[in-house]
Amino acid sequence: MPPLIQGVLIRDAGLIWQGRYVLALYALLLLAAGTALDDRLARSPVTVPLAILVAAGLAGGQLAAAIVALRTATVGSGAFGDMFSSPQWQPPLGVLGVLAAMAAVLAVG
Repeated sequence: MPPLIQGVLIRDAGLIWQGRYVLALYALLLLAAGTALDDRLARSPVTVPLAILVAAGLAGGQLAAAIVALRTATVGSGAFGDMFSSPQWQPPLGVLGVLAAMAAVLAVG
């Protein structure tokens, strides 16, 4: 989502998104992909539930980070509720729109 939002805002805000922001997650993804290729793990009864748990944890963490970042962008250090009721800035789809789109993308992922 951040690179897509960057594409919409690049004329007004300039280049703000950097790939280094997801470098740690990319490294973990490579490790997980390498581990998934191991045939011994494919036969283990805990592989699928563990993969689902890890994926859900990553998605939840990403959504939580997005909520905190949106709060900072919309109301600074104000309360979380203020970003919905009285934001000083809103992203192109609005706070709820961006969060709903991000949750949908994470759920599909």
